Amino acid sequence: DRIVKNLLEQIEANKRGSDKRTTIQTIGTISRMVGYRLGSHLERIMPLFLAALKPPADETMQTEEGDELRENVLHAFESFVMRCPFEATPHIEQVLVAMLEFTCYDPNYHYGDGDEDEEDMEDDDDDDDFGDEFDDDDYSDEDDTSWKVRRAALKVLRAIFLSRPEMLEELYGRCAQLLLERFKERDENVRLDVINCYTVLLQSIGNSGKPRRAVSARAQLQQQQQAVEPQFARANAALLERVKGDVPRIVRASTKVFKNKKGVKPKASTLKLLQVLVDTLNGGLDEH
Repeated sequence: DRIVKNLLEQIEANKRGSDKRTTIQTIGTISRMVGYRLGSHLERIMPLFLAALKPPADETMQTEEGDELRENVLHAFESFVMRCPFEATPHIEQVLVAMLEFTCYDPNYHYGDGDEDEEDMEDDDDDDDFGDEFDDDDYSDEDDTSWKVRRAALKVLRAIFLSRPEMLEELYGRCAQLLLERFKERDENVRLDVINCYTVLLQSIGNSGKPRRAVSARAQLQQQQQAVEPQFARANAALLERVKGDVPRIVRASTKVFKNKKGVKPKASTLKLLQVLVDTLNGGLDEH
């Protein structure tokens, strides 16, 4: 407790640069080591860390140092969400909003205005152009480290999907479409994380209707109660229907990955995604 309090005092003293990054990184490391025992400090930690992120459009943070600071904050969030789920609950909404923004954080690159709207999905005549969206993989900027922020944000989203089964319906509504749109990600490693993140979301939905290993007797009792509650069963069925309705959009986004001339790993991950989709819906790809 004394160490954490001293570290937080250093952040509150408005230290900048490497000192602040190191302090935040240290707290994140402590969280991974001591787990839930850091939970009692989250009420003080979270506002400080959220403030350290600053808005994505803040140009003063669009530097290598800024990206590293944000990356360290996001790694800490990932740890807090997974290891202190109860204490993190009051802050999930703010974290989720920030992660949705930073998943798209790419200030040095413009993806164009081509939206993944439903009209495009119905227009199969454009299939030959699917690979073009990735032709910009050749874009390179050695000074651009914003990919670190996007990858870290995706890991926090993944942690939220895994640790908040009670929020899956809301999470799907807020995150699914954005993640599918991010299949156009220019950096191959980040694109791989996007696909894996979406896969985890589908897996979590598929597992929501199945018995899960409870982390405590109380959680086990809650799961047993949910399993027999008609309301829970209806909610799970409704969520699966939403996923089923998005199958054309999922197939289209996956096809773009397959048509990309580069990147074997994203293609392999997309195959896994489709396998998870079939397992979750007990089919669903017959028309595709």
